[in-house]
Amino acid sequence: MSHKNRDYLSQYLKMTDQYTNEQLGYLADLSKGGMMFVTNQQIPINKVLDVCIEFNELEEGTSKTPIQAQIKTIWTKPNINPKMFCIGCKVVKIDSSDEQKLEMIGNSLGFDDDVEIKRVRN
Repeated sequence: MSHKNRDYLSQYLKMTDQYTNEQLGYLADLSKGGMMFVTNQQIPINKVLDVCIEFNELEEGTSKTPIQAQIKTIWTKPNINPKMFCIGCKVVKIDSSDEQKLEMIGNSLGFDDDVEIKRVRN
């Protein structure tokens, strides 16, 4: 996937396990049908996770109810911080209203299209 198709977020958003409420990490960027989060946990590829993404109000009247989605990990790479990992995921299942909220997050918190953020080590 081209980096031009990603919305690098200027603010990390907390991601938790939907059932245990355990913090998984922080959402760092979004792409069409996918996302990447930063975590201190090694999470295996092809793992399906039911997650909640917390965010502040995006615009007047927007519900702050966490976004719920089912994601599947598709890649993992070391983060620039050696104690962290970047996990790439595809969205498997999401309610249409939550999908709209994700799009709003990308539009509201995304950097300018000309900015590319390097979060992974080579």
